Amino acid sequence: MMAALSGGQLSTCHAKITAGGQICEMASRQLMIDHKSVDILQSDGKCMGGIYRMIEICRRGAGRRLAKPNLSVVAMATTHLQKPIPNADKDLELSIEGPDYFPSQQDLFLGAPFAVTGGHVMVPDAPGWGAEINPDWLDKAA
Repeated sequence: MMAALSGGQLSTCHAKITAGGQICEMASRQLMIDHKSVDILQSDGKCMGGIYRMIEICRRGAGRRLAKPNLSVVAMATTHLQKPIPNADKDLELSIEGPDYFPSQQDLFLGAPFAVTGGHVMVPDAPGWGAEINPDWLDKAA
């Protein structure tokens, strides 16, 4: 719980503060952990420099979650990483933006690996990251 200013009076709100998605320096992330300046420490594998550093941030920031707000290969990796990490939050942030915001990600995967059913995203158990890249998407990207 945190305090919020509302109409000149201090009141409490239950919103969680998130940050860190685009921060690539470990020292900056460590400061956020040390100062408890966020409730949810986001870890973007592209900005962080890979899986090892994402796991390291989870180890350092107990109780923080991994989050990646788009429907990319990085988000697929993050979904898999979040499952075995003991201090990962149970929530997974998914993109609310439409095709105009992330046009390059449209039709990236075959099927629907990020399908939300009953409020849950199932972590695919197929080989690799559990999702198949659309060959047509690869042909267009080449």
